[in-house]
Amino acid sequence: MLCFGRIHISSGFILLCAVSYYFDETGVLLFVLLGACIHELGHYFAIRLSGGDIEAVHLSLFGAEMRMKSGRGLTPWQEIVISLAGPSASLLAAGISVFAAEAFRCDRLYFFAGANALLGLFNLLPAGCFDGGRAVYFFMLGHTDIQTALRIQTALTAVMAAIFICAGILVFIYSGYNLSVLAISGYLTYGLAAHFAGGRPGTCKKRRLHVK
Repeated sequence: MLCFGRIHISSGFILLCAVSYYFDETGVLLFVLLGACIHELGHYFAIRLSGGDIEAVHLSLFGAEMRMKSGRGLTPWQEIVISLAGPSASLLAAGISVFAAEAFRCDRLYFFAGANALLGLFNLLPAGCFDGGRAVYFFMLGHTDIQTALRIQTALTAVMAAIFICAGILVFIYSGYNLSVLAISGYLTYGLAAHFAGGRPGTCKKRRLHVK
């Protein structure tokens, strides 16, 4: 584990970057990492505007985890805003990048726009591992009890995992052994396993926020 102030980087994250860099022949990895930074900054500013403060940021094989300092709790609606701030920042960056690409006739900005759009839309999936799943959970928490909200989140995650498993098998067979969609299904399955092991909402990409 490498530590740079509040930023903690796991060996799994370093390995992921190394493998991605080795197989990356187009330079897309840099755009993805920059897009991920913009995404997390969206969460960060939303947390600060909600009155929270970050104790540490952990970068692991399964994404980024922001740990808040102990303090006043956040309402479900604040949690929803924080969850959706990351995808919103990604989609905003994608729109600005498209405008800039057309204005300056820079094709590489289209790659950056695509990376941000993919990151934003991907994280809006209504599954527990993603920001969309967290938003659904806290929305339900504002209208029902915790156990019901957890059951709904778990059911949505299971449905999404099943869809991606089926789609991943089809893509694997008909595209010449492309494993990308199966990797997504594995990520969702990991979220389900973590949930049943006692994890909180959004265990794959948690922020450990304190809710009122």
